[in-house]
Amino acid sequence: MANLQRNEASAELQQGKLDLMRKSDQSVLGRLGPNNLVESAIANYELAFRMQAAVPDLLDIRGESEATRQLYGLDQEVTRQYGAQCLLARRLVERGVRFVEVTPPILDGANRWDQHERLKEGHEKNARATDQPVAALLQDLKARGLLEETLVIWGGEFGRTPVAQGASGGRDHSPYGFTIWLAGGGIKGGTVYGATDE
Repeated sequence: MANLQRNEASAELQQGKLDLMRKSDQSVLGRLGPNNLVESAIANYELAFRMQAAVPDLLDIRGESEATRQLYGLDQEVTRQYGAQCLLARRLVERGVRFVEVTPPILDGANRWDQHERLKEGHEKNARATDQPVAALLQDLKARGLLEETLVIWGGEFGRTPVAQGASGGRDHSPYGFTIWLAGGGIKGGTVYGATDE
């Protein structure tokens, strides 16, 4: 309750500062006349304030049901980090955000998608951390009528070589063959575009 009161007081203080700044900007515009640079700066500051003011509500997932939390895997250690990002992505899409990036989870203190060693072990661990949250995001967007207007892209900037790198079972980078999958956004399911050679 105390945090909520502090947040409300902070929002009121921010709004007061914004109102004062708006009056000052209008005073300058009144003296100088219309000025595109000044008007653009005002609009940018106001947009930045609105974005910042929306963050506490956006991050407060107390209103999400227990079923939704379980759907995204927030009740499991292995899926909690990535599940929270996917749930946040859904909440951003609901609020009209046009581009959302969800980054890979950090496992064992590092980004484990770059498997120069022990690829099979590392990718299996990554899959356990991401499969449920990604499936939840797609299911949740569809249930809310948002999947058809939301394009979900899963990919990276390179694949892995088709041959092992050293004795550890890792693979090097390969920009010549890799997979990106798409869902939602009117994409025709089951379509495959492109192929690799031998």
